[in-house]
Amino acid sequence: MSDISSLTWMRRASVAGAARSLRSIAFGAVAGLMVIVFTGCSTVDRDMDIPVGRAYKPANFTHAGPLPASLRRVAVLPLHSRVWTDEEMGSLEEAMTAELAKLGRFEITPVSRSDMEAMFGVRSVGTTAALPATLFAALSERFGADGVLLVDLTHYKPYQPLAIGVRARLVEIPSGRALWAFDDLFDVSQPSVAVAARRYYQDNSRQTYPLGHTSGILQSPVRFAKYVGSAMFGTLPPRDSS
Repeated sequence: MSDISSLTWMRRASVAGAARSLRSIAFGAVAGLMVIVFTGCSTVDRDMDIPVGRAYKPANFTHAGPLPASLRRVAVLPLHSRVWTDEEMGSLEEAMTAELAKLGRFEITPVSRSDMEAMFGVRSVGTTAALPATLFAALSERFGADGVLLVDLTHYKPYQPLAIGVRARLVEIPSGRALWAFDDLFDVSQPSVAVAARRYYQDNSRQTYPLGHTSGILQSPVRFAKYVGSAMFGTLPPRDSS
């Protein structure tokens, strides 16, 4: 090979190598930019998933002061409704009762519908209905209950926008004294309710973004029922510390 041919070949090889290097650098830069862009978008989306606005706070409740020290165990009766079936309410009842247990105001003892039927001939009792004559004595004897909690499902819309209405009453055994009462409707179509529900989910969900996006609670009746239970039972008065 002549010196000129050799030099020409070397120049071509050098140019080809430089081109490959430039392509590698360009590809790496683009890939790096894509990572930054997508990571940045994820961070922005996650930062944007912060409920903004006034959060709803239930106000339609009353109580007789701090819960008495003698109220150690409460029998929780099945969720009551004149419209919805036991099966339709089962998951809602479980979700709300779990929120009551988390508060730790007192020990809770859920009473099953079969137990209610066996003891009183009914599967549930409403907050405004006449109580079975033997209710207090039976709950005290069988469950060692110092109180009884009754909860009504007054409204339920399981499709978007979700809505759950609840009425509740906590009664002391054996006096029959009402210790706390609550009545409210939680409707996602109200912006303040949606904000409060999303904040609850943000504080309590163990899922990470994006699976844990707070808007998920506005689409799941069971998740929304957890928020409702938390908001409702959060209005219970504290225990008497004297």
